[in-house]
Amino acid sequence: MNDTATSRSHGLLKLSAVLWVVWGLVHVFAGVITLVKISAGEDAKAIHGITSRGDLATLQIDYPPAAMAILSQHGFNLAWFGVVTFLCAFWVWRGQRLAVYLAALVGGLAALGYFLYRQSPTANGRSVSPTTRSASAGMPNSGASPPPPARSAVPQRKEKTALPLSARRRRRSVGVGCMRPLYVSKVRAAGAELYISKAGQ
Repeated sequence: MNDTATSRSHGLLKLSAVLWVVWGLVHVFAGVITLVKISAGEDAKAIHGITSRGDLATLQIDYPPAAMAILSQHGFNLAWFGVVTFLCAFWVWRGQRLAVYLAALVGGLAALGYFLYRQSPTANGRSVSPTTRSASAGMPNSGASPPPPARSAVPQRKEKTALPLSARRRRRSVGVGCMRPLYVSKVRAAGAELYISKAGQ
């Protein structure tokens, strides 16, 4: 019974070792090809080789150097993922537990990122509008009209225009002239009352 379980576990370890060799070689090849195409200036082919979907003609645009640097880092990561798992496969064949755990950790996390960001429904359902594609390609979009300018929700105040000095003096003199008759009549009435009171004495 124990001999059967042991032989079965050894068989599974050898099978996993073979699979890790294949997985490692595929990722080393993908990483090296990505780096070679980027260094040769074939950015669109490098991206198309990684994504494995879409038309190559839609990827023929000028990419910024920062985007290509990130893609080069991705190619480097693919390469060292493959190298580590490829080397671990030889110790997995011999039944070394540390090699089994290391290969599972590196390969498992690499595959997790693949399924999260490249095979998820959000990544597959994301589409690029013609406006965005034409803007990224550096060409004007003839089919779409530009959006209207946004109106401000806050009402703008009307700036008061300053009157010239002559107009301000004229307004001031008109106001004083309107008040002058009333002031004179009051002075005359007070003087008459004073005159009458003195005459009566």
